Amino acid sequence: MDYDFLRQHIGHEIVIVCYGGENEDPENIAIECETCSTVIADVHKDEHYEKHGLECPSCLNESEYMIEKDDDGKKVYHCLECDYECSMFN
Repeated sequence: MDYDFLRQHIGHEIVIVCYGGENEDPENIAIECETCSTVIADVHKDEHYEKHGLECPSCLNESEYMIEKDDDGKKVYHCLECDYECSMFN
C-alpha cells in the first residue's frame, strides 16, 4: 500500500467489514472501497505485522512484514511490498 494506491480512493465509500462465523470472533477484518470493490487492507485474526527495517531479499526495500507461523511453529515472514515469503529472520 502506498500513496498512489490510497490516492485513487479519495472521495470513495470506504468501509470496515468483518468475515467469519456468525456470533463468533471475526476471522478477518478488512478495509474496503465499496466504490471500486477493492480491498485496501485486511488482517486475519492470527496474523500480525512488524516493521523490521531489514531489506527484503527479493524487492530490496525496507519492508513491513506479515508474520504467520508454519506447521512447525516457526515464523514465516511475507513482505508486504512484493509478497516474498521467507523464514530467514528467525
